[in-house]
Amino acid sequence: MNQKMKATTILCFMFFASISLFPLFAQPVPEDIFPLALHFPDRLHAFVWRNWQSVSLERMGQVLGTTPESLAEIGQSMGLPEQGVISDVYLQRGYISLIRRNWHLISREQMLKLLGWSEQEFAF
Repeated sequence: MNQKMKATTILCFMFFASISLFPLFAQPVPEDIFPLALHFPDRLHAFVWRNWQSVSLERMGQVLGTTPESLAEIGQSMGLPEQGVISDVYLQRGYISLIRRNWHLISREQMLKLLGWSEQEFAF
């Protein structure tokens, strides 16, 4: 067997092995253990941590239905620095990052509030 055939055989084996194992990894993570996977006590702390540098406290408060002061207290309890000025331009340009950071933490309605979008804009 020459080198090219060995390499092809190995690649085929790896491909078929990964396909056969895919169903094991495609299972959704159970809701009750997901916050532990993030190493936060709850989704609220994970949300604050992930958005501290990119979303204003006022916007986060609107999304969660709470005050910016209470979110600032949570941030301080986690040792986060004072939140600087955050431009709304990031909401326009960094929306993909925001969606990736938050899709598993907040509901669709909350995501729309976070982005400031309508249902049609989000669907697009």
